[in-house]
Order: sequence, then structure tokens, then C-alpha cells
Amino acid sequence: MKKSLRVFLAVILALGAIGMASAKALGQVSKSLGSNENPRRQARLAGRVRHALAMIPQFSVFDNLAYRVDGGTVTLAGQVRNAIIRDEAASSIKHIEGVERINNLEVELPTRAKG
Repeated sequence: MKKSLRVFLAVILALGAIGMASAKALGQVSKSLGSNENPRRQARLAGRVRHALAMIPQFSVFDNLAYRVDGGTVTLAGQVRNAIIRDEAASSIKHIEGVERINNLEVELPTRAKG
């Protein structure tokens, strides 16, 4: 009985932490929006950009790819292994409805670990 109560309380605490984290993230998104932007439209555009970037076939754990959506401008940040991935990231999001401008990211070749 005590073990099931502990598990129940742990689940409740985990759900509360997830709820607080998502509320904080939504608050940061709404703060970054201009007063003229619709938060739902902004969130929908960010979701489409995230999906398009996740579907890049050459993308791997060795690439660091991040993005930021400000109105119709999508800023890509991070480092990728080669120019093919950089170009694929830009071309995969440029046809998304609502994307007006794309700021590109840098290409950085991975280094070999010594040892």
C-alpha cells in the first residue's frame, strides 16, 4: 500500500513539473512575440518548422540544429557537419506557409577525438 502511494505521488509530482515547464515555455514564446503577432499562428509555424527540420534524412546526433521563429523570420542556429545539411534545412522550411525570411547557420566539420 505504501509503495503504490509513493508511486502515485511521484506521478503527480512529475505531471506538475511537466505542466510548469510547458507553462514557462509558453510564457517565453508569448513574450518574444510582437504585439501584432497571433500566438497560435506563431506556435503553429514553429511546429511546422520543427517537423520539417526533424525530417531531414542526413541529420544525425553529430549535428546541432536549433531555430527561432520571429514573425515570418526563421533563424537557424547551431553547427552541422556539411553544407548539404545546411542547404537542406533552409530549403525544407522555405516553402512553409508564413515563412518570409531565413537566416542561415554555419557549417562546422566534426573533429576526431584523440585516444
